[in-house]
Amino acid sequence: MQNRHGDTPLHILTRVSSRSSYKVNLLMELNPSALFVKNDLGYTPLGTAIVSGSSFPVIQMIVEKEPSLLLEEDKNGRSPVQLLISSFQQNIPGSLALRSYLKDGYMGNILCKFWKKLQHLIMRTYERKLGETFGSIDDTFFCHATLAQGIEGETLRQVLAVALSIEKTLAMKIEAEFGNSPLHILAERKDFIACGAILSKCPDAVMIKNHQERLPLHFAMDRNLMHSSEHLVNIYEKDKWRMNVLKFVVANPESLECQDSCSGFYPYMIAAAEEDLQLTFDMLLEHPVISESLRYKTNKLKK
Repeated sequence: MQNRHGDTPLHILTRVSSRSSYKVNLLMELNPSALFVKNDLGYTPLGTAIVSGSSFPVIQMIVEKEPSLLLEEDKNGRSPVQLLISSFQQNIPGSLALRSYLKDGYMGNILCKFWKKLQHLIMRTYERKLGETFGSIDDTFFCHATLAQGIEGETLRQVLAVALSIEKTLAMKIEAEFGNSPLHILAERKDFIACGAILSKCPDAVMIKNHQERLPLHFAMDRNLMHSSEHLVNIYEKDKWRMNVLKFVVANPESLECQDSCSGFYPYMIAAAEEDLQLTFDMLLEHPVISESLRYKTNKLKK
């Protein structure tokens, strides 16, 4: 039975079950079908538990009982993972705890509780998306799992920044099919805001090659999606793209010495072929040996 807000007794219990999971478990056992009922906001009982700050055991118990709920979206098209992140960010103590951790590295109780829930939801959702059995995917694939959640930009950057602050080697993991690291995937998507978390926390990820022997920098320089678009006409967009590409080089200048297996060119040669002389020059200046030679020749010309 649903009340005027569309809530069942199970919705109501998950909303007030911040400490005990006993009654929630009792209702689930008596009528498992109640787990699939959505209220007027489009929340299943799992969604209600997430936005209401229910304890981790409650959320874990619901997910284990019915993993398919992880792919259910609310009225605004948000998954349980997205609901958890947005509700935490909109909560003032949560937002402050997140900023504090990213600034000085102190993970308080509020962030600890949130992070435990988020890790569980992200990994179990990833398994569900891949059709794997519950608990089968190694937690070291957390970054890959996070990239599959439909979040991007600043929100994704913050999640990755927390994860890599705890364990930076997560950015070095590659997936089996194409050998792409998280940075490869983000560079291909041109999500440079999220790339920033990996470049700052784990710059070594810049030098990972996938099965095609391509670096994340090579993906970042692929502009085929932008070629026939108005973005190239827009000087501001072009400058922004150039600065973002250069961040990969700054993170590890040795990337300039790696040829792109698709074109056979070095990164600065690709920039030159694109007639982007500014990027070509900026890249060369970042290389220790080449930059010294360029500076010497520039000074000689000036004299």
